[in-house]
Amino acid sequence: MATVYIAPTAQGSADGTSEANAYAIGSLSTAESDAGVGGIIYFLDGDYYTSGTPSFDSTGVTYQSLNRHGARIGPTASGNTTPATFSIGSSSTINIAVKNFQIRNCKVYMQSSNDSNSPLVIQGNLIYNDEAKDFATNGAIWIGGSDDEVRIYDNVYKLTQGGRASDAISRNVGANAKIERNSFYFESDNTINTTDLLDASSCKNNIFVGAGSGTFSNTFTANATNCCFHNFGSSNASGGTDNVFADPQFVDVANLNLRLRPSSPCINAGTAS
Repeated sequence: MATVYIAPTAQGSADGTSEANAYAIGSLSTAESDAGVGGIIYFLDGDYYTSGTPSFDSTGVTYQSLNRHGARIGPTASGNTTPATFSIGSSSTINIAVKNFQIRNCKVYMQSSNDSNSPLVIQGNLIYNDEAKDFATNGAIWIGGSDDEVRIYDNVYKLTQGGRASDAISRNVGANAKIERNSFYFESDNTINTTDLLDASSCKNNIFVGAGSGTFSNTFTANATNCCFHNFGSSNASGGTDNVFADPQFVDVANLNLRLRPSSPCINAGTAS
């Protein structure tokens, strides 16, 4: 295992051994080989995959923004309602982690691990679109494979749906998936399907906020523990275990600041268990 550095363009000797000598993103496969199982690839601040299809797919590697949200993956606004697809993992890879990136204008596809001790982890990312995007039937949380060993922790989702009369938040969320400590702000003027969120083995300490005139067509509060729901449809206005049904009071949604104001009813409302 090794620690490797990568940048939008090559730095110094471009051998990946330090920030000053970071590989260019075009050498990602070499960086993955250098890192090896148990290794980490740090991404320096800047823009990556502003066109094309990003993919992180090396067993046992942690891909991490060196500075929280400093590395940005995905295209800028283009006027196109079709998002890019960011693929994490494959049917032959396990134990991948993706942490602390900005991920913009992308559908995030996560291939579930088949090993409960080595799940795929997506953690601490800021996932957003800065123009309305069509998530189609794949949703914002899109899990592939039948094993469902995926951990979705500490992410912020700020998404605006557009382009279809109906859409989904999630696809293929199964019995081994864990969704914890995330904030979801989902804006739509159309029908939103949330049924898969009923199936996660753990849905706790999350905040779910809906905006726009759209309706949320499924009830999943029954599967939620110590979560907050606000404007997520009349069927998600009660139920579950120790949930809060009130405005969480985000600081500044328009500018992607989904931290909580001091008066938020969500402060100290979570559970450590």
